[in-house]
Order: sequence, then structure tokens, then C-alpha cells
Amino acid sequence: MELNPLFTRISRKDKQTLFAGIRRPIGHIFGKSDRELAKQDVAKMNRLQLYLISFFLLAATLAGNADALNGELDARQLQAFIAEGRFQQVIEYFEDESVLETASPAAQFALSQAYYYTEAYKKSVERLSALIDDGFESSAIQNWYGKALVQAGLKSNVLKRPFFARRARKALERAVELDSTNTVARQDLLKYYLLAPGFLGGDDNKALQQAEALRALNSWEGFKAYGTLYFHRKEYASAERELLAAIDSYPADIQFYEFLSEIYREAQEFDKLINTYLQAARHIPEARSSFLLLALELAVEINQCDNLLQSLAAETATPLNDPQVYYYIGLAAYHSQTEADTGIRSLQKFLRETTSPDPSMSMKAHLALSDLYLRAGAPKKAAFHRQLAEDIH
Repeated sequence: MELNPLFTRISRKDKQTLFAGIRRPIGHIFGKSDRELAKQDVAKMNRLQLYLISFFLLAATLAGNADALNGELDARQLQAFIAEGRFQQVIEYFEDESVLETASPAAQFALSQAYYYTEAYKKSVERLSALIDDGFESSAIQNWYGKALVQAGLKSNVLKRPFFARRARKALERAVELDSTNTVARQDLLKYYLLAPGFLGGDDNKALQQAEALRALNSWEGFKAYGTLYFHRKEYASAERELLAAIDSYPADIQFYEFLSEIYREAQEFDKLINTYLQAARHIPEARSSFLLLALELAVEINQCDNLLQSLAAETATPLNDPQVYYYIGLAAYHSQTEADTGIRSLQKFLRETTSPDPSMSMKAHLALSDLYLRAGAPKKAAFHRQLAEDIH
């Protein structure tokens, strides 16, 4: 009885390649591990095994699922692992050389990304270089190749770094050449032009050209590009203008607040920095507590608590999901000399809602409460909290 002609009319090597894409469901039937099946030679399979394989191949063909035949389904799963941060699982998947030999280009690309994210930059470079040499060139692959070369160069011998840098520049330029709409590649190339020295291809004018191209493609990308350009040049007023416009256009995008915060910190404009944190807290509910915490920490650090506490009256009207925010509100009230009641309420909330408080923070909270109760005319409570602080100490 003849087997499925889809399976019988192809070479042994092609059979092995096809088998690699479907051996997991086969393994469930035969009770074998993926690693055991990876070593299976299709030429030695019995008739039942071959029929089952033919069944899976035929089902995939009828469903029009070409991906299941060439391994692309595995590639999508691997890319999902990359998105979830499961980089080691991707690397472990390819530990068996036979798996790598039959892997699709997309699956190998996922492996190169896993190497990159685990800082195995030279392995990432090798895998991407092999893909390009085999003719699987794309804008995305060249972009990742350039990024991996930059990082591999930074970790290499000082004398070798120029060779990595030149190859990286060529790869990033090639990525943009292959797809002029690849905004990720243009952003990476812009950064290269800004950060690399002139003898390795660094060029502010070329960086500006990339920023102009990005703005023409997309306003969001343009804000990001010009912000990067002006920040690198230390033209903080221009960078601020770009990012304020970006926040006005995209008020719920966290990275523009983070970028603007970096500019204000670098320029030591702390009042603006605190206001940026408060603005982010208003517009990004899921990060509200984090930004309020940053604002409070900074206010305590630079001793600008009074104005901040007034601004926070509305911000903290609803419950906060991070007890540490109450801790810093309490410390800010302690430093303000005018908000004893606010400080007492906040520090009590911190101590009550924190399940496993840091001993140092708990001690400081009790010391601050002791002082605040003294200001409020409650000496017994002040003595009680001072004793608790001494017990922790």
C-alpha cells in the first residue's frame, strides 16, 4: 500500500526537515521526548510511524498551513518566547545541533535575538552573519546584525572595536537601504551617527538626515529622533520643546515622560522634573504610584516639600497601590514643618499596609512619627514611637 505521495516523492534529507516541524505531536503519541525524536532517522521508521507522519503532513496541506511544513509554526512560538522574555528557553530549544540544522530562517533569527538579550553578542553576530551569508537578508536581520556588532565590539579588545564598529555601521545602513520605512533601523542608525567618533563614521549631519526622514514617516518617531539628537548635542531647550510637544500629542506614552525627566535631571531643573513626574502620574494610571514615588523622593532629597504636598492633595485622594508612596508623603510632611496631620496619617498607612517593611524604613517612619506627634501636642504617642524606633535599631 503506497504512502502519502506528498511524503514518498521527496528525498531523505527533505523528509528529515519536514519531520523536524511536526515531531512534537508525534512524540506525544509514541511517548518520546523531543530530544530523542530529534535523533530519529526517517529511513529507519516503521510503517505506523510513517503513516502518522503522512497524516500530519496531509492535514497541514489540506488546511493550507504551509508554516507547519517548513517549521514556521515553531518560529512563531519562539518569537512569542522572545516577547515574553523567555530567552533561555529559546537557546535550550536549539541545544541539539540537528534542531538547528533543520530550523527555518525565522527560527534562527529568534535564536540570534535570544543570544543578544542574554548578552551573548558574539553568538548573535555569528548566527545573523550565517543567515545573511545563506541569502536570508532582510532589513530586520541587518538591523539586529548591526546592533549585535555594536555590543560585541564594546565587549571586545580595544584594538578590535573599530572593526566591529565599521561592520555595524554598514549593517545599519544596509537595513535602512533595504527598507526605508523601517523606523527602528533608522533610530538605531541615528544613534550610531551621534555616538560613533568621526573616523568610524559618526556624523551629526547624517544623524539630522535620519531625524528628518523619521519625522516625515511618523510624528511619534520624529519627536523621539529630534529629542535624541538635541539631547546628545546638549541643546536641552530644543530637546524639551520636542518632548513637551510629544507629550501633548501622546499624553499616555510613558517613554516621553521618562525621556523628558532625563533631560531635566541632566540640566538640574528639579522643579520641572517634579512637575513632569506629577503629570505622568495623572496621565498614566498604571504607573501612577511609581511616578508619585519619584516626585516625593526627589522633593525630600532637595528639600522642596511644601509645594509638592499641596500639589499632592488631589493626587492622593484615591488609594495608592504602593505603600512606599505613603512613606515618602510622611517624610515630606516631616520635612515641611507645616503638615503634621498629613505626615501622621501617611506614615501610619505605610506601617499598617506594608506586609514586610524594610527595617530601616520602619525605623525612620517611627522616628518621624515621634517628631510629628510632638508637633501635634501628643507627647505620649511621640514617646511610644521613639521607643519602637529604638527597638528596631
